[in-house]
Amino acid sequence: ARIDRAWIDANQVQLTFSSAKARRELGWKPRCNTALEVMQRYVATVPGRLDKRLARFFRLVDFSSRMRPPQVELQGFRSRIHLALTGPGGGDGTITIEGARVRVRRGAPGTPTAIITLPAQLLLELLGGRADMTTSQLTGRIRVEGEGHAMMILSGMVGQLRGMATAPGARGRAGRLVARLVSS
Repeated sequence: ARIDRAWIDANQVQLTFSSAKARRELGWKPRCNTALEVMQRYVATVPGRLDKRLARFFRLVDFSSRMRPPQVELQGFRSRIHLALTGPGGGDGTITIEGARVRVRRGAPGTPTAIITLPAQLLLELLGGRADMTTSQLTGRIRVEGEGHAMMILSGMVGQLRGMATAPGARGRAGRLVARLVSS
């Protein structure tokens, strides 16, 4: 409920907010004990503008999916994954699987079937081969809520990019070009 500021000013009322009831009845404990810690956590977790390399990755995955034939193993499968990238360079992405295709776009989905939360910097490290998907999830750097296979979808996207870069011939040249675009 909103309070009309005039009532407070006119009556010279001093409001003091307390979390004592939440602590007492719910056992709540703050994650941050000082205003400085609150601001540090805010900067570390709230995204600003999506890193241009991640925006490129989203566009490249989406373009690749449109250009190739539908994937038989995804036939009849539907999923809408919210990719929540935290921290500097973070933002929201949507991974959609429908019609045997994986599509990626910027922005959060209306109603996701799963949410994957990770720092934007970690996704860049994963794409560049400087971090490992399994270790990152086991150590809590990646959180998955909802459909358990969501992590497999993200892992497949990262693995496909990294695998292309090691392929021979034109596919490998294209993969290395994409890897450079994403990592530079």
